[in-house]
Amino acid sequence: MPLRYKNIAAAANKILATVYGPDQLLPTIGEHWPNRWLKRHSEFAVRREKSIKLKRQRAINVEQIRDFFGKYKAEVDEYKIESVDT
Repeated sequence: MPLRYKNIAAAANKILATVYGPDQLLPTIGEHWPNRWLKRHSEFAVRREKSIKLKRQRAINVEQIRDFFGKYKAEVDEYKIESVDT
């Protein structure tokens, strides 16, 4: 699993939750804690999430999805494909 700030924060908060009892108010880490932790542990590096490219975003639209599933349904109906086969 790639190392990301949100994963570091989630792991730290989970550790805190196990240390404190269920009857106690659970503390959480601060906003900048993962960054400071990474500075102390140089053997780890964060991988930034890549955004979907604009061309790929534009390729996905409602009309294309409807068209695809319309063609899919036509093939299923034409070849009498049962739902257990899909």
